[in-house]
Amino acid sequence: MIGRVPAVSAEMHLSGFGAAHTVTEVMDDETRAYFEEMRRRFDAMDQRFDVTDRRFDASDAKLDAYRREAGVTAEHLLDEIKLVAEVGRSNGQAIERLRDEMNARFRENEIVLRAAFGQIRRDVEERPDRR
Repeated sequence: MIGRVPAVSAEMHLSGFGAAHTVTEVMDDETRAYFEEMRRRFDAMDQRFDVTDRRFDASDAKLDAYRREAGVTAEHLLDEIKLVAEVGRSNGQAIERLRDEMNARFRENEIVLRAAFGQIRRDVEERPDRR
């Protein structure tokens, strides 16, 4: 047999038909070449998938780095926001203290001025030429 593999026989029982059938398979050079070509194609596809997997792995690594960087940036921004809020609260408290202090000083000045103007009025009213 030139270019042929010796025939291989396998007996199969087809249960649905109730009879035994003998199947003979012979693989010639053309079929071998076809299968070899298919193997080469599958190998080429496997290599392409390997390249694609490496690209995805690289992309995943970059994405993870971006996520970490974004996380660090978000934490930094959160710290800055907290700092601004704390400064704002502190300034609000300082303004309240200043307002209370200024109100107390104005009340003291008002008392002193009323007393002084009251005395001046009495002095003016008591002047002899005023009457």
